[in-house]
Amino acid sequence: MFCKPKSVSFAREKIEKEINRLTGEEVLEMIENSEWATPIVSVPKSNSQIRLCRDYKVTLIHTYL
Repeated sequence: MFCKPKSVSFAREKIEKEINRLTGEEVLEMIENSEWATPIVSVPKSNSQIRLCRDYKVTLIHTYL
């Protein structure tokens, strides 16, 4: 299932910074292609950083319908 990326104009730099941090710590791994994907949602934290969450309502609900 293909999902279009969500618009994240207000926090784009913070999202890229967090993805780079998680990739550097080997929590995330960059890949070229995958059969599995789900959009992310950025949630602001109280310390002005962001938390990256997965938005499963787009993918899991369609999988089981």
